[in-house]
Amino acid sequence: MAGSSQKRGEIARRGERVYRAGMRRLPRAMPAVVFGLALSGLAACATPSASVPPLYTPVELRAECERHGGWWHLDDLRGDFCEPNGQM
Repeated sequence: MAGSSQKRGEIARRGERVYRAGMRRLPRAMPAVVFGLALSGLAACATPSASVPPLYTPVELRAECERHGGWWHLDDLRGDFCEPNGQM
């Protein structure tokens, strides 16, 4: 058939790209969707899923402080801390 309509399977040239009749083009939003999914995946991996427990318990810290001659102070505002002996 002659005219503007193309038969199924014929090749149409648009600019530099070649399309076969019936081929689907990717929507323009596809790169944005892929980028969004990748970004959300990275954000999910960056947030910790569980809190990390402390390395030492307060009892162990107090024992270490007293073992080295320091004074252990209980402080609810700043947290417990060790005051080293001035003669160290």
